[in-house]
Amino acid sequence: MSFARTKLQPPRPRAGALLERPALQRRLREALLAQRLVLLCAPAGYGKTATLAQQAQSLPDGTALAWIAADEGDELPQLLECLAAALEPWDPPWRVAPEALVAAAGDASPRERLALADALINTLDACEVEHGVIVVDDLHRVADPAVYAFLDHLLERLTPRWTLALTSRFEPPLALARLRAAGDVAEFRQADLRFGTDEARSLVAGAGLDATLADTLVQRTDGWAAGLRLAVNALREGRAAASTGGLERPWLDFLGAEVIDRLDDELRDFLLRTSVLPELTPSRAAAVSGHPHAARLLDEVARHGLFVTLHDGAEPTLRLHDLLREALEQRLQREHAGELPQLLLRAAAGEPDVRRRIGWLLRAGAHDEAQRALAEAAPGLLAAGDSARVLRLIEGFPPPLREASPLLAYVRGLAAWPRFEWLVMDRALAQAAAGFERAGQAALARRSRAWRIVAVAGLGRLDEAHAELAALTAAPGGDPDLQPHLHLMAFWLGGASGPADAPARQLRAMLDVLDPGAGAPLWYRCAPHFMFIGRPGLLAPLQRYVDTALAVAGDSHVPLRAAAQALRAWALLWQGRLDAADEAMAGARDDDRWLGGQRSLRIPVLGYDAARASLAGDAEAVRRHGGAMIDDVDQDPARRPAWRGVYLMMSARMSLAAGDADHARALQRELQATPGEREWPFMPHARRVLDGALALHDGDVDAALPLLEDAIAPLADVETFGVEASARVLAALARLRRGEAAAAAAWLRPVIARADPAAGSEVGGAWFTGRDVIAELASAPWGGQLDAAELAHLLDWRRRLDALAAPAPAVAADAGDTLSAREREVLERIAAGDSNKLIARAFDLSPHTVKRHVANILDKLALNSRGEAAAWWRQRTL
Repeated sequence: MSFARTKLQPPRPRAGALLERPALQRRLREALLAQRLVLLCAPAGYGKTATLAQQAQSLPDGTALAWIAADEGDELPQLLECLAAALEPWDPPWRVAPEALVAAAGDASPRERLALADALINTLDACEVEHGVIVVDDLHRVADPAVYAFLDHLLERLTPRWTLALTSRFEPPLALARLRAAGDVAEFRQADLRFGTDEARSLVAGAGLDATLADTLVQRTDGWAAGLRLAVNALREGRAAASTGGLERPWLDFLGAEVIDRLDDELRDFLLRTSVLPELTPSRAAAVSGHPHAARLLDEVARHGLFVTLHDGAEPTLRLHDLLREALEQRLQREHAGELPQLLLRAAAGEPDVRRRIGWLLRAGAHDEAQRALAEAAPGLLAAGDSARVLRLIEGFPPPLREASPLLAYVRGLAAWPRFEWLVMDRALAQAAAGFERAGQAALARRSRAWRIVAVAGLGRLDEAHAELAALTAAPGGDPDLQPHLHLMAFWLGGASGPADAPARQLRAMLDVLDPGAGAPLWYRCAPHFMFIGRPGLLAPLQRYVDTALAVAGDSHVPLRAAAQALRAWALLWQGRLDAADEAMAGARDDDRWLGGQRSLRIPVLGYDAARASLAGDAEAVRRHGGAMIDDVDQDPARRPAWRGVYLMMSARMSLAAGDADHARALQRELQATPGEREWPFMPHARRVLDGALALHDGDVDAALPLLEDAIAPLADVETFGVEASARVLAALARLRRGEAAAAAAWLRPVIARADPAAGSEVGGAWFTGRDVIAELASAPWGGQLDAAELAHLLDWRRRLDALAAPAPAVAADAGDTLSAREREVLERIAAGDSNKLIARAFDLSPHTVKRHVANILDKLALNSRGEAAAWWRQRTL
């Protein structure tokens, strides 16, 4: 949790501090149980929070309460993170990981934010509570327009079993007119919250004062709760005359004169020095103030009846009311301005919320420490998929520092990586490397140059990437932590430019230096791509990576597990083990759905779907999935030049294999109109193979043969996506049609040899020529040019591809059979009434993993809630 726990706790009333206001409380209770929106809107000090907290604690049994205290600078991701944590006690059946929703909210488009709101609404609707209340306290502190757009959509579609309650000093920018017209909002304004004479009399009498003073106090304060409390305290302690004329001064001055200045010196100085903290615990207050008796002084604060709220926790926690805290901060600035930087540094030293910590360091002028704090926090945030938060933290630094700092440029470059923003990454890391070099920070300069290779290669500037990699590899005394990354870059660049065995060799070298104990984020960052899967010897180290990555990921790092499952699916597909491949990809899809759809998995999944549809002869599905790949790259101008041709070529090949020559020809024309600069080295040869394949399809063997045969030799070193194997198969078919069986066998024999289990059983490149091509080869008169074992391979390929194209027999599947053993155990516990926390304890799992199992169970059984799942299990058991 990256925020203070007190953000989720309604304040606990101090004994004897609350005044019963039955009429107000009755109205508020009825509204909280019936209305879509409850809005408490009044200036500071009118008791909005106290009134709502008092009623929240007396809601009927079975009512869920999710309380969120907003802070200055809170944005949509922070509020969603708090909401997910606040809902945790009621085991909401999340269908997408709440952490993924939080991360996605950081840079989602308006339309994507509406989808996030819908995901939350569906989860709330499936929560098994009689009624629920979500409170956002002090909403006026939030300036992010995305929060209000999100709340508007939430209010529009919120199920009647949930109420949203907001407190604010001013009217929030929500569609209140629509809610008022529908009778869906209950509003409590200043006139509703002000104290009347009778209530003031009860307050005065409860303080042991003459009740007749109430009329004067109400007149002077206009029923302002904070003013009444101040006046009563002052009168009770003999610090004010009955006229209470001091209340006519500005409230900050009055708090200073009538509260702060009346404290003894020790308590006054303690409060001044700790006012930089939003919450006060004995340990934090002692660390910031330097006072050894912080616990005793906090007890005195509570006993004085000052403007504080109490919260439960590992330590007693006080939260100062904004009125008092602002007065204390004003006095601190005036009297101890020289101490403020040191106090802020002490506050930052013990602060777990990185946003607060960096904010305090910047206020203290400790810019170097603030940059280091961001650099330390960034890897964890990026590993969690929260690059948007990293970028927002960078924006909090002063503009001149943002423009000049190599460390901030370095973090900005790393944040661009998971977003595939290659231009941003390239420029930021180039700036970082140059800045670190000037500062004599050679290790950081080297790291910046190493990470920059990713961007340079992604932009298609392969010569530059090769030169940078060679320079870094040749430099003496390299950073051991960089070795896996450098081998991964060599894997990419060797795959792009050759030699043929480079990807396998570099992947083995990476695995030799990549420690399984290095942690899941590093293994995730070192995931290889599937595009070189047809290269010699690659399947074995690829499987080694997958096996180790799955062990490293376990149940805790879902992104790594999803990436490894997708790689496994591609490896199995390439071996023709289609059922196992589909199972692995189903696991990757499940993980990806839980993660809300990762950008990094989009192409592996879409490419797999297109390839699988191609093998089955489903031309419409090939069009759909291939088109989605092209659309994806079209949305990113930086990636478009290097990758658009690749996806056009892949889609055209798979369309032709599926029997859709018209679409393949349309893609061929589009590919011909696509500029060839900055494209991958295999692409000129792949273009020729595609042209030859279409010529062969049209029956023009003379045109097809030179296109195909001339491409085979240069493809040997840069083979990608099985193009070289496909070219060999098609060239063999062309030679056969000429009656040249010996030449045909010469082209085909190396491809058949790769299908031998001893060679890794690779069939993908051959199969992606299409069922009709394989059938013609299998039935051709070879005149003894292929031996019996080679012919058996062809017949087996034909049989298996024919089986893929045949409609599967209808089988009534039992949904329960799709559950894993662990999921069945979790479901049994759900049916027994166990919470997620108890299930996690019983099986020694993390709560996050249990939530994931619950989502899987609901998805597989097509159910909506834990209650429905429990009923399903009980019915099956009976």
